[in-house]
Amino acid sequence: MSGLIRVGAAEVAVRLQALSAATNTFVAIIAPVLLVELVVDEIVEELRCRFPATRSVPDDGSVQPLLAAVRDNPLTPLVARGDRFGAGEWATLDRRRSSLEREGVTVFVATEASFAELARSAPNLASLFGANVFAFDPQAEETTAAQGAQRLEALRVGSGRSDQDIIDAAEARTLPSDPEYGEWLVLLGRGDLLGGE
Repeated sequence: MSGLIRVGAAEVAVRLQALSAATNTFVAIIAPVLLVELVVDEIVEELRCRFPATRSVPDDGSVQPLLAAVRDNPLTPLVARGDRFGAGEWATLDRRRSSLEREGVTVFVATEASFAELARSAPNLASLFGANVFAFDPQAEETTAAQGAQRLEALRVGSGRSDQDIIDAAEARTLPSDPEYGEWLVLLGRGDLLGGE
């Protein structure tokens, strides 16, 4: 899928830390067919550095393990394989998308073909991913200093707020839980302020 931001496991973890203040967040990582299992393992391992309770959803090709994991882990980041889901499984998840709603982040690792099937068979579920669809690139590094500076400037201009204003609001626990503010704090090296902690 051309046009997607390419990320490695470390950058996925940084982005999810930025998104962790938001609720009902879905992220898709598009991986090559032969690397899906490896990508799931790498993402889970990297996420556990930031979120020790991160779980990999058992994979039997059906939606039941995912629905059970969501029910039993309302706050824990979950990483699920979506590459084995066909039209029927995605359509089931589309109909049962309210069963997927929770406080935690849910990551689907899919292939181009399985994500295209998701878009066809589960348009309502697909809309929940928004801009949180990335291409996995094992060579990708965390955001470089120059990219981080560019993104910070875009956040400042787009919101009309300063870095100090964001930090002060986070410390006062008045910062909205929008993902952009979480990303802003992470880029400033102040991920410790996420969630008002």
